Formats: sequence, C-alpha cells, structure tokens
Amino acid sequence: MTIENQLRELIILKYGSLREFTFNIGLPYSTLSTILKNGIMTANISNVVKICNALSIKIDELVEGRLVENIPGERLLDVEKIFNQTKINIQYPNVKINGQKLDKNTQKILIFSIDLTYQLALKMYQNT
Repeated sequence: MTIENQLRELIILKYGSLREFTFNIGLPYSTLSTILKNGIMTANISNVVKICNALSIKIDELVEGRLVENIPGERLLDVEKIFNQTKINIQYPNVKINGQKLDKNTQKILIFSIDLTYQLALKMYQNT
C-alpha cells in the first residue's frame, strides 16, 4: 500500500472523511486530493506541515514513506539538517535538473534559494 493510501486511511480514521479533514485544517479539498493522487513529494512544505500537525505524525518519516506518530514535545523535523544536506547534495558533480547537469551558477542560485527559503520559514515560524 502506498504512503498516500495509508495517509488517506489515517485521515478517514481520524476525521471521518477527507472533506472534513480539509475543512478542519484549512486546506482546500482539491489540494489534498492532488497530494494523494500525485504523491506527498509533490506537495509544498507548508501543506505537508499542516497535514502532519493535524494527524500528529512526523514529517521526516512521512517523506520517507512511513506513518509514525509524533510524540508531543518532540521536534517534527530537523529543518536545518535537511537544508544543509540538500545544499551539500546540490554541489555533487552529477546532479541534474530537468535532465541536464547543473552548472556552477545554477548550483549557486539553488543554494541561495535554499538559504532564502530557510530564512523565510524561520521568520514565519517565529511569528506564529
């Protein structure tokens, strides 16, 4: 069973229906439907966070294809570690984007984008 099917079953178990779930977390039904159809890895991070928080599951485990209950008080995800590892991975010589090897300029742009995304997420987190 795919992780998306497991997620669908968990949502229905906890909320009774997908529509009720999306209503409760403030996520459009069409967005959840697309995530469940196209895969969790196609979703934007803010939607994944909403889903995981509402279901009390760990984000890092979900993206690895597992549903693991989040223990209250435990961090959901080490974002700094993920961003840093992604920046390291981008610098490998055989990394591709759209089927083409990344040039140094594109690598720098992607790394800058990751840093900027992290800073924006940090500011949003601090304002909640």
